[in-house]
Amino acid sequence: MSLSDELSRIILEDQEKDGSFLSNSVPVASPFGQTGRTHRTSFFTALIANCLANTDKPELMTAAGRAVDYLLTQNSPSWSFNYWARDSTEASQQPYPDDWDDTSLSLAAIMRIRPEVIDGAVMAPVVSLLTNTEVQEGGPYKSWLVDNSFPAAWQDVDVAVNANIGYLLKLQDVELPNLVKLIEERIRGNTLQSPYYPSITPVLYFVSRWYDGICKPSLLQALEDATGEAKKTGNVLEAALAVTASIYLGGPAEQIAADIKWLHSRYARDLAVPYPMCLDPAEGAKQFVAGSKALTAALCLESESAFNEMKRASSERATTSRADIQGMI
Repeated sequence: MSLSDELSRIILEDQEKDGSFLSNSVPVASPFGQTGRTHRTSFFTALIANCLANTDKPELMTAAGRAVDYLLTQNSPSWSFNYWARDSTEASQQPYPDDWDDTSLSLAAIMRIRPEVIDGAVMAPVVSLLTNTEVQEGGPYKSWLVDNSFPAAWQDVDVAVNANIGYLLKLQDVELPNLVKLIEERIRGNTLQSPYYPSITPVLYFVSRWYDGICKPSLLQALEDATGEAKKTGNVLEAALAVTASIYLGGPAEQIAADIKWLHSRYARDLAVPYPMCLDPAEGAKQFVAGSKALTAALCLESESAFNEMKRASSERATTSRADIQGMI
């Protein structure tokens, strides 16, 4: 069985009957699998579905469709989404408002895998959600889908959340200068950290999926640093995020090829290991992080798909260039 097939097997085996994917939640610095809790969230299902949207394997395309089936049971009448599954114990015992991170990721997955669902009747309430949460016209946007009567803790403007909104809007061929401005201010100020993620690497990945501005060299340098750190610590998830982001931003091909080679050799040994993707709700003073082996596998598959697409595009450019030269002779 090839490594790609093994990664696919993990994803298919970990998908629940309803199409969702579970996540594991453990205290910071604790190993996954020995202590912690299990959650069903829109967040992990949407992340994995977005990764699978890049695949051409029929069985993974089917899994992506099933993930969308699940997400379509989780939207509110206004097409917002929540971190917790609507019918979960956590949703009743530790409720959160709907938020833009889960909403943008879920809608993006649906748009990519089942675009016919996202018609004008869906986008109209989504536009209203944007308008109701914008800090100024055209963004940036508040993280939580609440009104101004909520305490200040629910009124934050987060760079990762706005990066995911930017990606959602790009899928609709919409670019908002204010979101670009926010991202560039954070890049120049070296303030890309989000309180919802354990490092800046997920933020760099989210930004890379749509940003095409003048700060790309700074992002690529940050990704080089992130990749080096991930390789030093053996963190497969962060390495996959960073390598994929470098590909999306047009990073140096030789370095990307070397990083992919390292990633292949490393995740061949760590196929069943979750790594922290996001921060989870704390218990008292104890902070938790969440991850899943299916997400690690899906991100590794996405890096492989992106790398293969990069090589194909490079080959096509070389072929076109040779044809142009021959035409001049």
